Amino acid sequence: MKTFARVLCLSVALSAFTTPMWSQEKVDLETITRIRYEGFRNSKVMELASGLMDSIANASPVLPT
Repeated sequence: MKTFARVLCLSVALSAFTTPMWSQEKVDLETITRIRYEGFRNSKVMELASGLMDSIANASPVLPT
């Protein structure tokens, strides 16, 4: 009886994890490609990060070593 209960619990757990994979909607690859292109080509993240780091480094006091 314990073996049957284990198999039943395992099958219920596996079906709970695999069912959402089948019910996902299709991914619009054109939109994903456009988002990635915009992020890689026109991103200002490094420029902003560099400016922030420069301003933080200039504002922090120099500690003696």
